[in-house]
Amino acid sequence: MKTIISIVLVLCASALGVFYWSLQHQPHQRAQIPVYPVTGQPTATTESTSFPASFNSNEFEAALAATDARLAKDPADTQALLDKALTLAQMGSLQFKERTLGDQALLLVDQVLRGDPSNVQALALKGYVYEIEQAYTDAHKYYDLALAIDPTNADTLAHKGHAYLLQGDVNTAENYFARSLRNKSNNLLSLCGMAKLNAGRSKYDLAKGQFLYVCDHSTNHRETAEACYSAALLSPVATASALDDADRLLQISIRTDPTYANAYVERAKRSFLKAARMADPHQQQLSIGGSFKDLRRALNINSNLSIAHLQLARQLYAINGNRVEDVNKIIKYLPDIIDRDITLDKTEKEVMRQVTKSLINNL
Repeated sequence: MKTIISIVLVLCASALGVFYWSLQHQPHQRAQIPVYPVTGQPTATTESTSFPASFNSNEFEAALAATDARLAKDPADTQALLDKALTLAQMGSLQFKERTLGDQALLLVDQVLRGDPSNVQALALKGYVYEIEQAYTDAHKYYDLALAIDPTNADTLAHKGHAYLLQGDVNTAENYFARSLRNKSNNLLSLCGMAKLNAGRSKYDLAKGQFLYVCDHSTNHRETAEACYSAALLSPVATASALDDADRLLQISIRTDPTYANAYVERAKRSFLKAARMADPHQQQLSIGGSFKDLRRALNINSNLSIAHLQLARQLYAINGNRVEDVNKIIKYLPDIIDRDITLDKTEKEVMRQVTKSLINNL
């Protein structure tokens, strides 16, 4: 068990898959919101084009049933067609480039656009579907068409910025987030985007404050879960109080959206860290067992989640020592999973590749 402890402490000192996962800093106070000064009162956009995801399977089934019922009464119900398209697109994003669902969503959106080519919501939604499929050229094309009609739409600006963030173009992403926030100072998607940028620039207090603001104010389950999870990532692992703070945020994330796999992975990592610090062998085994259970939960939700596979490989390596057969099996297909993982932006994917290479070199 001492071997487990020493190896765990060494392994957990490096980045785990995103550029601020293993930040070793002291806790900070919540930052002030908004990020950018706004002159006058925030202006509401003419129409919401925000598409926050909610990946609960029961919610999906209920949403599809509800839209189908509306369409049975009126097959030309524009909002019902777009609502169904959004649900299908979100399902496709969870299943990682499940093109059949994305194609179904696009067919519904195109049905709306044939009758109303200037429908801002439909144009932005089409961009969102392409963004999910990592077809960024097409995504920007339709975001731009929506913005040509409604150039101050904070939600569309935020989504376009998010697409640039996923592409690794942080400067252009920041520009669109800033424009979004100037039109609507509490746009939560833009605040999340700015928080990610600030974390990457070592502005940890500001980033955590922004994530906590979203966590406190969002009414969307997935958005709240992601924000609380991201705030937990910015809680250091060096002290017991910081671990407790992160645990609290992760509990909120999981309770808000029990199908948010990333939160289970982070809780697994922290449980494994706690085990390394425990003196009681029985408690240590319980903590390690809980860690692997959380990783299984994450992979049951999303079998293509690269951070879960990487954490599993690292924990198996730490425990098994020279018995690395299971680790090798994971490492063999991990690069392909990283490439297909749409939850990671370009920078995060590169970090994941470097961590994977480091683990391979240690085998």
